[in-house]
Amino acid sequence: MGSGTYQGLFAEYERAKIADRFRLGKLRKAKEGNVVTSQAPYGYDYIPKQGSTEGYYKINKQEASVVKMLFEWIANEGITIRTAVKRLQEMGITPRRSKRGVWNTSTLTNLFRNETYIGTAHYNRSIAIIPENPIKKEKYKRVKKTSRKFKPEKDWIEIPAPKIIDKDLFDRAREQLKANYALCARNRKNEYLLAGKIYCMCGRKRTGEGPQQGKHLYYRCTDRVYSFPLPPSCKERGVNARVADVLVWQGISGLMSDPKLIKEQVKRYISDKQVSAGNSSNEKDELVREIERLRKEENRYIKAYGGEVISEEQFKDAIMDLNSRRAVLERQVGHLESQKQEADDIMLPTDQEIDEFCEAARFVLNNKLNFNKKQFMVQKSVDTIIGEQRRLRVRGYLSGKEMFNNYVKSRSECRDRWFA
Repeated sequence: MGSGTYQGLFAEYERAKIADRFRLGKLRKAKEGNVVTSQAPYGYDYIPKQGSTEGYYKINKQEASVVKMLFEWIANEGITIRTAVKRLQEMGITPRRSKRGVWNTSTLTNLFRNETYIGTAHYNRSIAIIPENPIKKEKYKRVKKTSRKFKPEKDWIEIPAPKIIDKDLFDRAREQLKANYALCARNRKNEYLLAGKIYCMCGRKRTGEGPQQGKHLYYRCTDRVYSFPLPPSCKERGVNARVADVLVWQGISGLMSDPKLIKEQVKRYISDKQVSAGNSSNEKDELVREIERLRKEENRYIKAYGGEVISEEQFKDAIMDLNSRRAVLERQVGHLESQKQEADDIMLPTDQEIDEFCEAARFVLNNKLNFNKKQFMVQKSVDTIIGEQRRLRVRGYLSGKEMFNNYVKSRSECRDRWFA
């Protein structure tokens, strides 16, 4: 074996030792609660290490307002990720790095999973591996471990970070995304109105099953799936899906067209709108202050250019960047103002108008809604359904803000305005 071979072996050994030292150093740094990254998530800026002060995340106010808006869209309005992408495109809000200047659904999917936004960043969550089915199958690759897989949660290292949203909003958005996936038309063969909400007496979920190519539809306990190939431990029989769907919908539609409940809900709706408008006003003030800060920054660049401190090229680049950031903030302010205007236009209906509305709503609920709209209302109003063959126990709540505002509208006679 020649001297060159020995040198290659020692070099390879030295590279492995250096890589291991870097890995151990990063782990030690993360365990001490310090940020280990060079690129902050969307919504934050990474401030590098300066002297004895370690690097840390700082909230980027402009991006943080977009993050909060995205979570509110999903959690409160129940929209899909693709709809969120379209809204961002219409508002002219672009991602931090993108050749096309548009958001990808995968980018937003990862954003909604990131717990940094609720104050807990993670390190050591995944490990690099060699892909089992690579897209490109070249004979030689400089880096072979181009894929990643998650490690067990016990190996994750938590790092504190500044919060952008509350945990409740984060959890509600995550649950809504799961519901969107479960109810996606591509993932079902038959229509089950109570999908994802009905449970068995044993505690497991019931899922739809259509024997004889959908001739008969049942909600069956999933215990038989988890127990396979052993015999199921749950002896509960299936629930007729068509009968259960009709009974639950009749109960919900009866409550939703009850004048007494609607009168109470209208008052609560007005109160919630006023509170929401107050929160929007605070957020708007924060955005306006940020716009004013950008204007002052623009004036400083103009003075620097006039004093020949910076070149014309530097001046143009800085002004273009400032104008772009300011335009995004101004669009967000416009969106908040339109929401406030809608809240101001709300007028409390009279008891007679509510009675007329309930009569019209009863007709719409029983005759005009398709399956998707009915399922939307069930998902928003029902928490859990405990299903037995002869009895259904339904738990949940009705929220006119989420349901009626989407699908049922009424206009009062002799008034040139809309009310909820």
